[in-house]
Amino acid sequence: MDYRDPNDDNQNAKQRILNAAEEVFAEKGFDGARVDDISNRAGVNKALLYYYFSGKQDLFEELVKGHIEDIIKSRYGMLLEKPQLKEKAMSISSTFDMFKDKKEVLRMTLMEMMKSKSNDHFLFKLFDYMFNDIK
Repeated sequence: MDYRDPNDDNQNAKQRILNAAEEVFAEKGFDGARVDDISNRAGVNKALLYYYFSGKQDLFEELVKGHIEDIIKSRYGMLLEKPQLKEKAMSISSTFDMFKDKKEVLRMTLMEMMKSKSNDHFLFKLFDYMFNDIK
C-alpha cells in the first residue's frame, strides 16, 4: 500500500519546475528560454507545467515573486520596530546580500524591466512594494 501524500509529489513537481525555470532563464534569458527546455530540465511533461503555470510569463513572474517574498520576509521583523537609521541601513544591506546570493535572478529581473516600455510592469510594482518602508 502506498502511503505517500499526492500533494507532496505535486509540490515537489512544482518546485522542480521553478528550479528548472530559474536555471533555463539564467542560461538563455527570458526570450531564449522555451517551455520545452524548462519541462525537460524539470523532468515533467508540458501538460504538468501548464497545470501549474499558464505560460512562460506566468512562470517567470512566480519565480521572481518568490524571491522577492523571501527578501520581504527577511526584512519584516526588523522593520516592525520603527527602526532608526542604523537599522534601516542594516536592512538595506541585508537585502543586497540576498540579491548577491541570487545574482542570476536579479540579472533576469533587471533585463526584463529594461525591456518594458512602461513603468506599470509588474516588476516595478514589486520593487516599489519591497522598498516602500524606506523613507
